[in-house]
Amino acid sequence: MLRMPFRFLTCLLFGWSWLLGATAIAQPINPNFYHYDSDGRLVSDQVTVINQDDLGYMWVGTDEGLSRFSWGETIPYTASRSDSSTLLSNQVRCFLKDRAGQVWIGNTKGLNRYLRKTDSFETIRVIDQGDWPIYAMVQDPTGQLWATTDGLLTRYDSAQDAFLADFPLSEPAYPIPTQAITTLVVAPDESLWMSQGHCLINRRVGLYDTLCLASVQVPITALTLTPEGQLLVGTQGQGLYLVNLTTGEYHPYPENGSPKGLVSPYITSLLYTRKGGLWVGTTDGLSVLWPGKEDFFSYQHNINNTLGLGGHVVTDIFEDLAGAMWIGTEAGGITYFHEADN
Repeated sequence: MLRMPFRFLTCLLFGWSWLLGATAIAQPINPNFYHYDSDGRLVSDQVTVINQDDLGYMWVGTDEGLSRFSWGETIPYTASRSDSSTLLSNQVRCFLKDRAGQVWIGNTKGLNRYLRKTDSFETIRVIDQGDWPIYAMVQDPTGQLWATTDGLLTRYDSAQDAFLADFPLSEPAYPIPTQAITTLVVAPDESLWMSQGHCLINRRVGLYDTLCLASVQVPITALTLTPEGQLLVGTQGQGLYLVNLTTGEYHPYPENGSPKGLVSPYITSLLYTRKGGLWVGTTDGLSVLWPGKEDFFSYQHNINNTLGLGGHVVTDIFEDLAGAMWIGTEAGGITYFHEADN
């Protein structure tokens, strides 16, 4: 298995690769991808989420624990029932670095906060201290932390050091109490948008509004904001939709046939890069709308291509501080791309 260039792993914390990322390099249409997997000490190939902390360390959540890239090697973290300073669950679902540099890890049994001084974790209460899976987290412009779970949006209460339900558990309308809220983004007007099933939910100053996309009959799986402040919605089988957050109007994306070439309508992840490119993860590979291009270019796993995508199903896409792209896959570990290596 072809590994990442050693240059990146050893220089990440020094920021040398940031200088490389700032160099104007033409976008490659047939990029070389590099790989990092469990053979290279990644705790598991079943990647669920990727992020970076304020010291430059890369964090990789999987279905079998958490890995942190540090000085060219990886430090694994796994759950232990006999040790309360470990993760609550190995099944990591989300990761947030807040503006104070604090790291939060959501998993299938709740929420952990990373303690840098002791290199350990503490458990943060969610609602009633039961097993509340945490699917997504954000911090809004006021500094408020939010997290989603089954049927609930929760907010961090610093006085209680806990995440509490944002509305009464007896609320009869939306969200649906037993259905997971799997996505969460902050809109330009500071309101929150999330998805549950095939509906969008908007929360503003304690008021919840629901926008069900009538033409969408499948679950919404991914949300991101476009550079223009609209909401791009990924679905499980009906491709992409674009929602005008001012009017509530929506339409399939693309609307007039361009850009074309999306590899699959089963969307798993969405990311606009700082240079304006759109990366779309699917259950059958990756589609990229490179800046300045009219159509998507798609990349699929090929076992005979050592410089190709590491797995069939893309689970997460992340752009690091150096402008490098990290693509998590369901069974192929991490696929890594940087213009400087192409």
